[in-house]
Amino acid sequence: MDISSEGNLNRYYTIGLKFLITVSIFFGSYSFSFSEEVNSESPHLNIPLKNFGLSFGNSRGINGFRFNLVDNDLKYVNGINLTFWKPKNNDDAKITGAAIGLVGPNAGNVCGVALGGIGVTGGNFSGITLASIGLAAENLSGINVGGIGLACGSASGITLGGIGIASQNLFGIGIGGIGIACGNHAGVAAALVGAAVENSNGIVLGGIGAACNKLNGFGLGLIGVAVDDLKGGAFGGIGIAVESVTGVCIGGGGIGADAAKGALIAVGTIQAGDLTGFGMSAYCRVRGTQRGLTVGILNYSDELHGFQIGVLNIAGNQSGIYRLLPLVNFHR
Repeated sequence: MDISSEGNLNRYYTIGLKFLITVSIFFGSYSFSFSEEVNSESPHLNIPLKNFGLSFGNSRGINGFRFNLVDNDLKYVNGINLTFWKPKNNDDAKITGAAIGLVGPNAGNVCGVALGGIGVTGGNFSGITLASIGLAAENLSGINVGGIGLACGSASGITLGGIGIASQNLFGIGIGGIGIACGNHAGVAAALVGAAVENSNGIVLGGIGAACNKLNGFGLGLIGVAVDDLKGGAFGGIGIAVESVTGVCIGGGGIGADAAKGALIAVGTIQAGDLTGFGMSAYCRVRGTQRGLTVGILNYSDELHGFQIGVLNIAGNQSGIYRLLPLVNFHR
């Protein structure tokens, strides 16, 4: 071996030795090992640092990528958390980034993306939350999708349930394949079969029917709409039933209202307690006080303060021949 070859070997040997010493010092100082940050933790491996990089096993937290078969008492992940089986005791877990589970992730708070092969459960989710079967959470914000169903305390943004949605509070757009049931709503709630809302400020649409306790906005049901207190408008393919309405109601067959201010329009019949405004139907029946105008084949008001235009017009507070008149009736 010549001198130049021997020199090259010595140089390579020196470089390799320095590299091994450097790596040994680095990993010896920062733990390429099983972490002991919490005594109750299951065995896990964090690479290259204790709290940064890759984590394999049931570590309490990592800034980076964490892979675990079954989460138990996770505290935090800033990055990506990937699990296979249903987590346990993750109520205090906070994941910022992505929570992905073959069965489904569970955490107290997730900010970012949550994906569940079967379901997603937990506390507060903001961002994109998607479960192929079901989604159950306390609060959802962003895009929320349950393949079959979705149940939550509060949802805001775009909320979709393959079969249905049940939420105490729903803000934004909610669409249920079969139905929607919620307490307080603002925005649009739509379902192919029925939508039931306690209080709504917005639009409630039901393929068959829509029911609300209080609606400030618009309700539509291809069969019918039922509202206790309506301020706005409603359309019912067959009929509308309201206790109190201020606005416009259009019913294919008929409309029933205890007290109405605005306009009631139906093909068949209008049955109202008190009507202030306009009513048009084949048969307009006001059992209380009418103030305004009704147009129909038969108009009948117990107490008329306005006009009736129709084939036959009956005003209970008129006297003599003026009580029943053809074409037009009037009383101040």
